[in-house]
Amino acid sequence: SRFVWPSKFKLYFPLDDIKHKSKASYMLPRPAGILHITLNEARDLLKKDKHIGGSGKSDPYAIISIGERKISFRNRYVPKTVNPTWDYSTSFVMEDPAGQNMDIEVYDFDAGSADDFLGKTSLALSKLIEEEKSTFDEWISLSDVKHGDIRVTCDWKAAVPASEAKISQNFYIISIFIDRCHDLNGGKSSSP
Repeated sequence: SRFVWPSKFKLYFPLDDIKHKSKASYMLPRPAGILHITLNEARDLLKKDKHIGGSGKSDPYAIISIGERKISFRNRYVPKTVNPTWDYSTSFVMEDPAGQNMDIEVYDFDAGSADDFLGKTSLALSKLIEEEKSTFDEWISLSDVKHGDIRVTCDWKAAVPASEAKISQNFYIISIFIDRCHDLNGGKSSSP
């Protein structure tokens, strides 16, 4: 779970078997592309700060997750509103988006106590990366709550090898394969 991408690590045992394999057979597969996500805004969220001294509104923020990768915008909550403008942006390198979902959860920030749930939604990545349209921009209703919507914009950039790119790219995905390391210092060792 500590690997950002591709969230896996391959080992082959016994190690002598590796000598008989080509390096290409165990290198990282080529990524499918990058999904850039923007949570633009929300509207008509639940009012959770109704206690004494509360604003009668909420302090909303969102969490985006795809598989085990999770991005929280808790430290960028918008105070005292049920119609926040967030403009949260993040990107995910996708190895194989087939069958995966993007989950979005919305919460009310509460200092000193558990954050209140304001709704959630789940979108199939196949809907976000359709071949005929590379940009997705829609209002989506939140589930498990009485009301609330979020506006999500997604931009899919399919990965192509640099040798096949017909136009100049403003982004690149670099995969690094480390074949072996020797005499590394660090960790708990008695030698200098």
